[in-house]
Amino acid sequence: ISYRNFIIKNWSSDARLDGKTAIVTNANTGIGKEAARDLARRDKYLLVQVILACRDMEKARDAANNIINDTGSNTVIPCKLDLADTKSIYEFADHIYNMEKPVSILINNAGIAMCPYSTTTDGFEMQFGVNHLGHFFLTFLLLDLLKQSSPARIINLSSITHSMGKIQFDDLNSEKSYHPVKAYVQSKLAKVLFTRELARRLEGTGVTAYAVDPGVVYTSAVRHMKSFIQMFVKAFQFLIRTPAEGAYTTLYFAVTPELAKESGSYYCNCTRANCSRAASDDESARKLWKVSCHLLGIRNFFCRPWSSDARLEGKTVIITGANTGIGKETALDLARRGARIIMACRDMEKAEGAQKEIIAESGNENIIVKKLDLSDTKTIREFAEQINKDESQVNILINNAGIMMCPYSKTKDGFEMQFGVNHLGHFLLVHLLIDLIKKSPPARIVNVASVAHRWGTMNFEDINSEKSYDSMKAYGQSKLANILFTRELAQRLEEGTVDRGLPINDDRQHHGNTTAGTRTANALAGTGVTTYALHPGIVNTELGRHLNCAKKMAMQVVRPFTKSSIKGAQTSIYCAVEPGLERETGGYYSDCAPASSSRNATDVEVAKKLWAVSCHMLGITWD
Repeated sequence: ISYRNFIIKNWSSDARLDGKTAIVTNANTGIGKEAARDLARRDKYLLVQVILACRDMEKARDAANNIINDTGSNTVIPCKLDLADTKSIYEFADHIYNMEKPVSILINNAGIAMCPYSTTTDGFEMQFGVNHLGHFFLTFLLLDLLKQSSPARIINLSSITHSMGKIQFDDLNSEKSYHPVKAYVQSKLAKVLFTRELARRLEGTGVTAYAVDPGVVYTSAVRHMKSFIQMFVKAFQFLIRTPAEGAYTTLYFAVTPELAKESGSYYCNCTRANCSRAASDDESARKLWKVSCHLLGIRNFFCRPWSSDARLEGKTVIITGANTGIGKETALDLARRGARIIMACRDMEKAEGAQKEIIAESGNENIIVKKLDLSDTKTIREFAEQINKDESQVNILINNAGIMMCPYSKTKDGFEMQFGVNHLGHFLLVHLLIDLIKKSPPARIVNVASVAHRWGTMNFEDINSEKSYDSMKAYGQSKLANILFTRELAQRLEEGTVDRGLPINDDRQHHGNTTAGTRTANALAGTGVTTYALHPGIVNTELGRHLNCAKKMAMQVVRPFTKSSIKGAQTSIYCAVEPGLERETGGYYSDCAPASSSRNATDVEVAKKLWAVSCHMLGITWD
C-alpha cells in the first residue's frame, strides 16, 4: 500500500462546477466514466451537465444511469459520438450547438491502443484517426462554444509512451508499414503536440489546454494488446492505477481554479512533467496542425498564402452561380486577369448588378451575363446551345452554383433539388459543352464540392430521396457526387476516347490518400482537358439561406471560423489558373493544395455507376 501511495499521488478537491457543462469522450467506461462521475458530483444544486460522448450508446446509457444513481445528478446525458467517423463528429457538434448550452470543459479522453491495422470511415489509420484526428476535429468544431464560456479548459489524454513516438509525416496512415505500438505512440505524441500548438493559438481567449498522462491504468483500452502483455499487466495489477486513480490528473486540470494561468504543457501525477524532445518541437507542432487540417479538409487558420500573376487574356471562362458569394469573387479575380467571363446565373437581375460591379472593379468590360437555371434541363440545353453557337472556345468551366440543405422539393424535371442542381445540372452542362471544351486545350473543368461529401453515400436505391429525406444527407450525397463525377470524367478525358478507359490504378484509393486519386502521369496525353474538385472552406455566403433556425444559430456561433467569400474563392481560382496544375487531373483540393477525400469518394466502381445512373436519369448517352 505504501508503495502505491508513493507512486500514485492522492488528490482531492472540493472545487464546484455549479451550472457548467462538461463533455467527456468515451465516458461509458474506465477513466472517462470515473471523470464524468466526479464532475457530476461537483454541483451543489445538481445543475452541472455532464455529456457522455460515446460510440456505444447502450453502454453509454448504462453508464449514465449508474452515475445518476451514484451522484443524484439528473443531468448526465449520453450522446452518440464515433471518433472514427467525421460525419458522426459533425453531427455530435451540431447537437451540442442545438442544446444552446455553454461548454466549459472538454475532456478528450477516448482512445484505442495497439489494435490490428484498420482504417476509420474516412480512411485514416485507426489509432491516428481516433486518438488524434477525431479529437482535433471535435475541438475545432466546439472551440467557439468554449471561447464563449471562458474560462474554459481542454484536457487531452496522452501517455508517457509519447516519448517513444515519432510523427511519420511521410506515412501518417502507416500505409507503407504498420506496427501497432509505433502507430499508438505516434498518436499519443500527436496529442501532446496538438495541445502545445492549440495553447499557443488560444492565448488571450480565456481557453486553456493541457496534455495529461493518466499513468498506467488497466482499462478496456488494452483489449487489443497481445494476450501475453495482458497477462503481464494483470500480474502486476497491484501496482497499476484504478480508473478512478487514473482520472486524478484529468480532474485536477479540469477543476482547479488557480491553473487557469497555465496552458500548453504536459502533466502527470497532478503536476507538470517532462515531455520528450519530439513533443516540445514547435516546428513539428505547427506542421502537424497544418497536416491535420489538410487531412480533414478543414480551414487551416495559418494556411500557406497563395497568389499567382497568371494572365488569361484570350481565354473564355464560364462560371455558374457567379452573381454572389464565391462565384462572384472568382469571376472578379479572373476578370482582373484579362479573361472573357460568362456569368451563368438563374437570377438575371442580381447577375446584371454583379456584372456592373465586376466591370467597375476590374476594368474589364468583357463580362457577359447569360440565363442558366440548373434546376431546369430545358434552360441548361438552351444555355449550352447558345454557348456552342456564339463561342469559339471555352478554356475554363467552373461549376460553382449550388443549393444547401433546403426543405424537400424537386427540380422541374422531378429530381430531388440538391442532387438535381448540385450534380445532375452540372453533369448535363458539361456533357453539352464538352466538345467545345475539348477544342480549347489546355482546358480545365473545376467542380466546387465540399468537405460535406464525407457525410454522403450514394443511395442508388433512393437517389431522389422519395422514401426518406434528410437535408444534410442529401447535401452530402450531392457533394460526394461532385467528386465522383470529377474522378470519372478525368478518367475518360485522359483516355482521349469516348470509350471507358481502365480504372485508375491507385493502390491508395481505400486508405484516405492525400490526393484522392489525382492522376499526374500524362494528364494531357488524351484530350488536353483536366478536371478538379475542391472544398472552398466553411464560407459565409447565401448558400446557407435554407438552414433551419438551430443550424443558423450554430453558423453564427462559428462565424469566426468561417472564410470570407474572397478567401473561399481562392481554391477555385487556384484550380483554374495555377501553372503546372494541368499535369494533374481528377483530384480533390482544399486550401490551394491536394487534400484527403473520404473512402467513398475514391471508389472507382461507385463513380462508374453514378455516371451510368446520371445518364439514365437525364436521358442522355455519354459513352
